[in-house]
Amino acid sequence: IQQRWGLRGPYTIRQVRDEPYRRSWWMDTRTGPVMVKWFGDPGRIDTIGSSLRLLHWTAQQGAPVVQILTQRNGEEYQALEGGLLVVFEYVDGAVGAGNWRSLGRAVAGIHVLAPPEFAERSPIAPRIVLPRVYSLMRSFMTEGGLDSELVDYIQRGLELLRELPVFLDVKTGLIHGDMGIAHTVTRPTGEITFLDTLDTGIGPLVMDFPPILCEHLSHMDERGFADRLDRDAARQFFDEYQRVR
Repeated sequence: IQQRWGLRGPYTIRQVRDEPYRRSWWMDTRTGPVMVKWFGDPGRIDTIGSSLRLLHWTAQQGAPVVQILTQRNGEEYQALEGGLLVVFEYVDGAVGAGNWRSLGRAVAGIHVLAPPEFAERSPIAPRIVLPRVYSLMRSFMTEGGLDSELVDYIQRGLELLRELPVFLDVKTGLIHGDMGIAHTVTRPTGEITFLDTLDTGIGPLVMDFPPILCEHLSHMDERGFADRLDRDAARQFFDEYQRVR
């Protein structure tokens, strides 16, 4: 860390995640705290590197995503023990989003970006994430409250993506890949920042909606699963999303 990133001690280090292919440490350095993460998913090293590079580019455009601290040579990550070591800024704040309009503005702030030429497709699969949101989205749309053009867009995307195992080349753009509560932080300023994901890439924009609808904008049952949409929160979110997007 000191040699390649120039972050000097004294250090205080606390491991916060220890799994076979994912490890994370909170590290306090002379210049402040950072998050150090190691990704070692077999067979995904190339796609992980691509997602990290795109995440770094997205932050440089001013979008509300976590900053990657590059090495002295400008690289976003370092190969280590069969995986990739990355240093992120430490995002201080409360987990989750406390303001639905701010959440809509943050999501739109990513979706408005035209992906760079080096961007690759996001690896998330429509068949995995769409079924859990489809019924919620359908019930909300049938009650109105959304701009008709946006309703048509979301409904068409959901209906088509449910049936296809591959991404469509229609209505695609830059997606974050996991905007669930665990990857969302509200800073003391009220600004929302999305944390790192290995699924950032090009894909149908509707693919970013499932975790938002099922985690941020839903009432939960006793098991902690999405039960029904909070329609007032959803309207605030989509009103602001439409305004920016």
